[in-house]
Amino acid sequence: MKYKECLRCGYTRTPNETAPADQCPSCGAYYAKVAANQQRARKQPEPPAPASKKHTFRKILTALETAKAAPRQAQIEARASQTTLVRGYRGRQAAAIAEFQKEAAQLEQEGFEPTNQMWEPGNWGCLSFILATCLIPLFGIGLLIILGLIIVKPPGTLTVTYKRVPSSAAPR
Repeated sequence: MKYKECLRCGYTRTPNETAPADQCPSCGAYYAKVAANQQRARKQPEPPAPASKKHTFRKILTALETAKAAPRQAQIEARASQTTLVRGYRGRQAAAIAEFQKEAAQLEQEGFEPTNQMWEPGNWGCLSFILATCLIPLFGIGLLIILGLIIVKPPGTLTVTYKRVPSSAAPR
């Protein structure tokens, strides 16, 4: 009589084993289960070979370009029903104007034109001055902070209102 060999641990069953006939006495695995798992593993196809680096790089570039264009397209679609837009550009005055001019050119293509602009210079608020005043006894550092608050101006905000021009009068 031939005794079974376990496909999982390799143990060969002896005639005087007390474990059930369909189970390995060494590791406890069921012979039929282990055989079915091994057969299933043999039937599974091998994973596809990895794509070349050039192909992967091209895929990444395409995905990035698509992701970059999607928010812009979503903004255009969302603005299709709007007649008025209000935009705020924060920073130093020259930088805010440059940002405004860049976006105004894009919005002009969608039929919007700026109708109102307002520059609001930034301010520090009273808490900064109170804190600096409290630090004066500490080696006079509060005086330096107050001087800095007076000399350095915080960034301001340029607020621009855009209105949609009727399509017949829109620039082309």
